[in-house]
Amino acid sequence: AISEIFAILNSLTTEGIRFTSFEFTAPESEKDLLKISLKGVGNSFSAIAWQSDVFGQSTKFGKNKVVKNPILTDLVLDDKGNVAFTFTASLDPSDVSYEKILTEDTSTSKP
Repeated sequence: AISEIFAILNSLTTEGIRFTSFEFTAPESEKDLLKISLKGVGNSFSAIAWQSDVFGQSTKFGKNKVVKNPILTDLVLDDKGNVAFTFTASLDPSDVSYEKILTEDTSTSKP
């Protein structure tokens, strides 16, 4: 369920950050992880640092089992003071499967 990746990223994206592109690489075997690569822009180096902290400490936000090996690289300052960057991470396909999403939805909707 690739759409679940967008929901996860939405829940972890901090104020002052926006993503401008998204690349997805499917796993080659059942043992491999999904890989994502995004280009983004932050309104300051502080915003980038905070975003890095959120990705790196996603345990506090309940997403640690989903986003693995988050890395922010290629920081470049533009003439308006914005900071462009690249974000890469891995995800376990089972964490974003339709089966898991449906199981979680039905378990949380029980009275």
